[in-house]
Amino acid sequence: MRYFFVNTANVYYIYGTWCMLTTLNNKLRQRNTNIRREKKRKRQCCSMYRVVHGSAPTYLTELCQPCSDTRLRSTSRGDFIVPQFNCQLSNSSFSVAAPSAWNRLPSHIRTSSTYTLFLTRLKTHLFAESLL
Repeated sequence: MRYFFVNTANVYYIYGTWCMLTTLNNKLRQRNTNIRREKKRKRQCCSMYRVVHGSAPTYLTELCQPCSDTRLRSTSRGDFIVPQFNCQLSNSSFSVAAPSAWNRLPSHIRTSSTYTLFLTRLKTHLFAESLL
């Protein structure tokens, strides 16, 4: 909470009105929420990269199943099966969130040859996506 109070004091000092203060506080909260969401998506994509290349623990590789139906385009793209559940809470589990985050990535990021190249491309993609 200390960071929030420091931001509030700075915003109030610069703009001097309560109306502007609440508007900017709402924007700061939204920005912090987006940053947390991006970090979570980055961790999920990094875990999926390790699953695809075989360096992830076995319990993670068992949770993620690649598409194997040859009639679908998703098989040639390297997509993973995203299980469907009735409960909204299960959408945040690794077996649902990580494959769906991986499937949303462009193919040039997913086919990166090294982990450092993958991280660089992923950060660039997520940053560009956050600006839209």
